[in-house]
Amino acid sequence: MLALTGAGCLGNGSDEAGDGANDEPSKDSRGAIEIPWGLDSCRASWWLAPASAERLREYLPEGFEPAPTPQLPGIDVAAGLDTYLGFDAFECRSGAGLNGTVEPIVFGSLFTRVTPPDDYAVHGLDGSYFFRWVVLVPDQPRFDRLASLGLAVRMGGAQIEALTPTGSPGPWENTLDLEGLGTFTFTGSTTEAETPADDVPYAAYTPAADDIATWRATATNLTAALGWGTWTVEPGSWVADALGADQGAGTFSVGTWSIADALLLIPER
Repeated sequence: MLALTGAGCLGNGSDEAGDGANDEPSKDSRGAIEIPWGLDSCRASWWLAPASAERLREYLPEGFEPAPTPQLPGIDVAAGLDTYLGFDAFECRSGAGLNGTVEPIVFGSLFTRVTPPDDYAVHGLDGSYFFRWVVLVPDQPRFDRLASLGLAVRMGGAQIEALTPTGSPGPWENTLDLEGLGTFTFTGSTTEAETPADDVPYAAYTPAADDIATWRATATNLTAALGWGTWTVEPGSWVADALGADQGAGTFSVGTWSIADALLLIPER
């Protein structure tokens, strides 16, 4: 299962001069700040921890509903755990946004699949909606810019490591570090080789001051290999409280992707 999320061209690395014409912020007809962005040639991992929709709803803005999740393959899920809290990590060759091209970049987030309120639904998009509580932006200038706009961003890091030279199928270790929230990991094994997947348009939502920012994008050049293993979250964090535990069994995917036709819309403060 591909738990697709939005991603940002906002990571660590060195800026390369570009024409800058395509990634400067502008405003749409409603006054929202528009920031074009994109990602190229990413190694991506996303892992899912079973959760209770009733409990997770307490951590979502009013009107956003956790989407029911089918049985996660490869693990036994306790009764009442009918959705998931997800984690993703990306290591990308390059990205574009705000100040031209960044090479390389990393990215990550905490997310879940949702049904949004009608006011936030995207015309023509059928079901690929996600809520991201916090976004990893470990590049200081971009972090400062997005934080000044009220977006829920954190410094930190992300790492995806194959424990054998062959990759999938085989064991992997995945880590997402978010300053102020802690370290989140997944250790597990894929049971299949990476296979291609269709392009997926999606929208994701992130807190922005007293409002909600919207990420719109299409995930392209997708491959994925599914597996299962063990997730851990920072003890005492709100994430541990939402899950009712600080470790457990979950599923994950490792693969590749790029991001095209991407736009971040941030309500002006």
